Amino acid sequence: MMIDLDRFESTPLTREPFEFLVVPEFVKADARKAVNADYPHIEKHGSFPLSEVKYGAAFGQLMTI
Repeated sequence: MMIDLDRFESTPLTREPFEFLVVPEFVKADARKAVNADYPHIEKHGSFPLSEVKYGAAFGQLMTI
């Protein structure tokens, strides 16, 4: 598993100024280097659906979890 669900579940929810989580080391160290190397290269601002960008296998695997 590429992610650490125990860390996620043990991280307290912050409620102000809105609900959010920051989960340190959520992507496990042994997977992080490959995921970072496989991020899509995007040269313009905005949000893009995965179907519109090219990325490597490790990033793709993280997106399917």
